[in-house]
Amino acid sequence: MPGAVTDPVRAVFADQLVNAWAPTGETALHSTEALTIVQQALQAVVSGSASAADAAAEAQAAIDEAMGR
Repeated sequence: MPGAVTDPVRAVFADQLVNAWAPTGETALHSTEALTIVQQALQAVVSGSASAADAAAEAQAAIDEAMGR
């Protein structure tokens, strides 16, 4: 990435690209829904409206439903 050596912000971004993940296959078809569900679960935990375990279980159920499982 141009400028990554001299720009500390770009350097962090460039380092993260090594571990970047992009959905493939069936997950790619539903990635927008799945990632929105995960974000909502994180928000529920951070706001204190749900425990991590409850939010994760609800998110998994919602993702399974969105993916037609």
